[in-house]
Amino acid sequence: MPDTKQKYRYPIYGLRLPPALKERVADAARDANRSLHSEILLRLDQSFEATPSRDQLGSLREQVDRLSKLVDAIEPALRSRDDSTNRGTTQRRQTKSTSTRKGRSGSATQ
Repeated sequence: MPDTKQKYRYPIYGLRLPPALKERVADAARDANRSLHSEILLRLDQSFEATPSRDQLGSLREQVDRLSKLVDAIEPALRSRDDSTNRGTTQRRQTKSTSTRKGRSGSATQ
């Protein structure tokens, strides 16, 4: 009767890697104290996590659209505030400049 038990938990899949890539993965595995197999699984799994799904992309687009609308809505108020702040700064500079000139001319006549 043949042994029907699997030796491994997962099906075996042969993977051919170019020698340079295998060496890079092996170096990374050694640096991280992992086996070559564990390093390949980790990196493959991370590649799926790093790639946003269509749902995630759609959600991000909606958020960007909402933020763009908010910026468009508040931009005129911010410009108005900046304009009035700049006018106030300019007026203070002009007032200070005028008083400085008056002070200089007043001291020269004494």
